[in-house]
Amino acid sequence: MDLGKRFLVACTRTPSPQRAGSWLLETERFGTTTAEVRRLCAWLLERQVEVVVLEATSVIRRRGKAVRDEG
Repeated sequence: MDLGKRFLVACTRTPSPQRAGSWLLETERFGTTTAEVRRLCAWLLERQVEVVVLEATSVIRRRGKAVRDEG
């Protein structure tokens, strides 16, 4: 998942049922409103996603570090 100020992009990678050793990729773009984050949650649940990897802009990383350091 790539997080930005205005939108985020999620991509799932699942084994292909038709071709052994290959993958199916699905990508979706979401906004950053509460409704869009809920839509993202539903999208991930529908695909039974168990692990999420995040990539964020430097601004978000700094905020996350500040929150982590304060806690």
